Amino acid sequence: MTRGKAVNPDKVEDAVRSLTELPDPAPTISRVQLWSNPYVAGLMVTLMGIFWIGRKVVGLI
Repeated sequence: MTRGKAVNPDKVEDAVRSLTELPDPAPTISRVQLWSNPYVAGLMVTLMGIFWIGRKVVGLI
């Protein structure tokens, strides 16, 4: 941000003004791999188990 610029105490206002004039950072995109998440894996196993039990109860298996 300041590139290591040292500021004297009497010029703090200039440093603050230069920091407020900086452009906003570019938005970042973070990707989350669902298959490596243990909660998603547990949810999938639970849903498939409920589906299998439902088919077994109805008599489709």
